This record gives sequence, C-alpha cells and structure tokens, in this order.
Amino acid sequence: KHLMADRFAELVYFGKWFTPLREALWAFVQKTQETVTGTVRMKLYKGNCTHTGISSPYSLYREAFATFGQDEVYNQADAQGFIRVRHDDGRLEHLPWSEQAEVLGMLDVLKADVVEAEALTGKADMKMAALALSAQGPREIVITHRDGIVVLADGEFFEAEFHARSMDGRSGRGDTCVGSYMAARLEHPPQEAILWSVATTSLKVETPGPIRRSYKEIVDLMQEKYKGVLSPQ
Repeated sequence: KHLMADRFAELVYFGKWFTPLREALWAFVQKTQETVTGTVRMKLYKGNCTHTGISSPYSLYREAFATFGQDEVYNQADAQGFIRVRHDDGRLEHLPWSEQAEVLGMLDVLKADVVEAEALTGKADMKMAALALSAQGPREIVITHRDGIVVLADGEFFEAEFHARSMDGRSGRGDTCVGSYMAARLEHPPQEAILWSVATTSLKVETPGPIRRSYKEIVDLMQEKYKGVLSPQ
C-alpha cells in the first residue's frame, strides 16, 4: 500500500496522471481490490475510536482454527515434519518415526509424498501405502507424486493429475497441495477438494515462490482441465 501510494503521489507531482503508466497502475490496484469488501465494527467513546471487529465473505480467517485447545475441526499433519531429519552436514534423510503409531492414531488427515509414504510403510505402490497408513488411524490420506495427487477417503480412492505449463516453482508444491486440499475439505467432499488442490498446485508450480494466482484463474483451470464445479469462497 505504501509503495503504491508513493508511486501515485510521484505521478501527480510530475504531471503524469494522464499516462499509460498511471492507467496500468490503476488497473493493478482495481484487480487487487476485487474481493476487498465487508463490514468493520468501530466503538466510539469519549473522543476515542476503537476497532472491535471485521467480517468479509472473502475472509481467509477460520475461527475454528484460531485455538490452541480442543476443537472439532480436522486434525491434519504432514509426514515430512516427522520423518525428515537434517544432519549436521546438511544431508536430509527419512528416519524411523518412533511415535508413528501413537500420532497416526490421533489424525484425521495425513499428507505424504510417495517417498515418505514408502518410508512409513515399506510399500512402493502408493495406493498400497495409502491403505497401510489409513489402517493406522487417519480417515483420509493425501499422497502427492510427480504427476498429481492420490486421495484415500473412507476406503475410496480419488486421483487427479497436475496440469502445469512448467515446473519452475515446484519447491513448496506439497505445502500448497495440502493447504488447498484442507481449505476445500472444510465445506466439500474429497472428490471435489482434490480438484481444487490439483488446480491450485498446478498454477503454483509454474512460478517460484508462493502462489500469486487469482481465485478466478484457479476456477478457470478447473473448468478447462477438470470440468470441476467446486468454487469454495
């Protein structure tokens, strides 16, 4: 915001308001503000103005997750954080997880890639590995691989492939996958959540860094490649 404000002030100062640059910057601002709407609650008391709350239909905030106590939302985990160990010389290695049985028994959703799934179960076939992991407690297993995602939910498998024009930003693919899947699963069944996840992840891996694609781009890719109807807000 401060950067754009300074840039606009500079354009006004140098008399460049009616220029293609100003029009391009204004188009950028309008695009970023498409979903900026909602209600802000303020309290006025004895000359003071205090912010007391905010709500929006596009809010990413979920009250159910804003707790450190017990709750009824999904208890999900990424296997990477438990079995990947970094040695002093910088090497990464998947090592046995002594608390595996105890922790998996408490999970609703477990995410792993094919290598991690094999390390946890000893099974190279990812569907067999998913069944083995599910037998240890989690209701849903999300496994990522080079070409897409496999989900095992309530004994049924769902599969979807990535459709990315490049893999320049493949670092962080797993985080995007499980994050987008869980966001969609709050309101949609697995067969729809997996479509949202592969579409979001496909766009993320095209560019290094965090995903910067719009909601509309994700929905458009779903309609084009997956014929999906899911449009989580």
